[in-house]
Amino acid sequence: MEHVVQFGINIDDDAIRKAIEGSAKRQIIDELKAEVRDYLGITGKRDYYGNMRFEYKHLVDDIKRELEAELKDRMKDQIFGELVEKMSKSTVRQKWFKEAMLKVLPDIMEDAVGEER
Repeated sequence: MEHVVQFGINIDDDAIRKAIEGSAKRQIIDELKAEVRDYLGITGKRDYYGNMRFEYKHLVDDIKRELEAELKDRMKDQIFGELVEKMSKSTVRQKWFKEAMLKVLPDIMEDAVGEER
């Protein structure tokens, strides 16, 4: 007795293509990450489950300190100028400064008029 068995195979080309592209992207990204870690000197340790754990904190702290120092150097004159401006504005408004200026101003005016003659 003969039995005829029919079966069909459905091959999804798009799914295969997407799986290959995804795998290739992951491999390229992993290779690039490894190159960057090697270049920066970042080392990793394996955890209990075998996953690599990398220490970036020291690298970030160093970059942060360098940027802060550079920013302070660049902005030092501007920060100092703004500070002087604010201090002078607040000093001019104070009573003791106005009284001192009223005492000194007549002498300054006399000297200026005397020099013109």
